[in-house]
Amino acid sequence: MAGPGVDERAFNELRQIRAENQGLTLQAFKQVLREQSFSLLLDRDAALDGIAKMLPADADERKALLAIVHRIAEAAGPPSGERAQRLAQIDEIFSGDPAPQLPEEAPRQIAASAPAAAPAAKSRVKAR
Repeated sequence: MAGPGVDERAFNELRQIRAENQGLTLQAFKQVLREQSFSLLLDRDAALDGIAKMLPADADERKALLAIVHRIAEAAGPPSGERAQRLAQIDEIFSGDPAPQLPEEAPRQIAASAPAAAPAAKSRVKAR
């Protein structure tokens, strides 16, 4: 939700949220924020589509997470213009039906059912 730069109030809100959850070191937390920021810069639409797949199925959990997003987005004051539009888009993602998620074992089942690779063709070049 950041504009041209990071507002100190939003940063302080992020620090407070990190302290409340105590799950990551400050360095790891900063790394996660950088990665998320780069994901949005590289392919905004794909990053936003990915959010729906990561959200919990429980509506109350999604609501609690959305409240955290609002704490950060509104830390520097009420969003307006493009920031308000982006926040509305996030609201829609969080309030919609959760995207279907692949069961954990699905990738292994897909890999197991894939046809075996064909043997490599023999090279006609003679080794010296």
